[in-house]
Amino acid sequence: MNYQFTESVQKDMGGILKIQLNRVEKRLKEKEIKLSYSPESLELLALKGYDQDFGAKPLKHFIHQKVSIPLSKAILAGQSQYGSRVELATDDNEITFMKKTSRNLEEITV
Repeated sequence: MNYQFTESVQKDMGGILKIQLNRVEKRLKEKEIKLSYSPESLELLALKGYDQDFGAKPLKHFIHQKVSIPLSKAILAGQSQYGSRVELATDDNEITFMKKTSRNLEEITV
């Protein structure tokens, strides 16, 4: 992916991305699950959720496909329970999930 955001597009995408992730966080909060994210994961979501022709329009769908659905599957599979903390991370240009425990990070496989 070689697209470089202009400063104004980058600022807009950052704001839109935070709005969309706040919606995910709000739903997770009902289950007492805390979501955090690395700067790299935010950048990857912004880059992959942006389309030069449609702008940020695909971002909501992309977050649903790459964040909400996998997290829902992890919750249903028991990989993330009430009171846990999950961090969005990146690995090999893909979004990954790490469950934070008091001692370390454990990858959530979905």
